[in-house]
Amino acid sequence: MKPRLLPVTALFTLVLSACRATDQASTLPVEKPFAIGAVQLENMMQEKQTLILIWHRPTCRYCSLSLPIFEALAAERWAQDTSPLLFTVDTAEVREEIDEWFQILLPAIAETDISYINKKLYVPQISSFKEGQPVFSKTGLPKEKRGAEKLLTQLLAGLENDSNIG
Repeated sequence: MKPRLLPVTALFTLVLSACRATDQASTLPVEKPFAIGAVQLENMMQEKQTLILIWHRPTCRYCSLSLPIFEALAAERWAQDTSPLLFTVDTAEVREEIDEWFQILLPAIAETDISYINKKLYVPQISSFKEGQPVFSKTGLPKEKRGAEKLLTQLLAGLENDSNIG
C-alpha cells in the first residue's frame, strides 16, 4: 500500500543518537551532542511530506529515555498539521549508514513521487547537551526539556536558511 503524502510544510527530521553507551550503563553521560539531520522532501504535485525519524538503540538507557521526549516535542510542534509519519530505526552505526539509508528507504517510502530531495545534516551546539554532561537525572527525568526544544528550533531555522538550496 502506498504511503499517504502529507500536504504540510516540508520537514523531514532525522534525529540521530550519537551515544556509545554500554548496555549496563545506569547513569549515562552524553559522549556527544545529538546530531540533527534534515531533509526537505517534495512530491511531483509539489506537496511536501513530513517524516520524523529517530535513530536509537533500545539497549541504551540514554536512547530509551530521550526517544519519548523527542516524540512528544515533535507532536507538539506539528499539532496544527496532519500528524506526521514517525519511524524509529534501531542502529548504532548511524553516521556510517546515513547515505545508504537515504538511498534505500526514501524511494521505498514515496515510491516514484519524489521529484526533489534536499539533504542537509546539522550538529547544533546546544549548551544543554555538552559532552560529558548527563541530560537526565538519576530518576530518569529530563534535566531540561528546553534543551531538546532548542535542538528542534535550530533544526527548523537551518531548514529555512537553506530553503533555496537544491
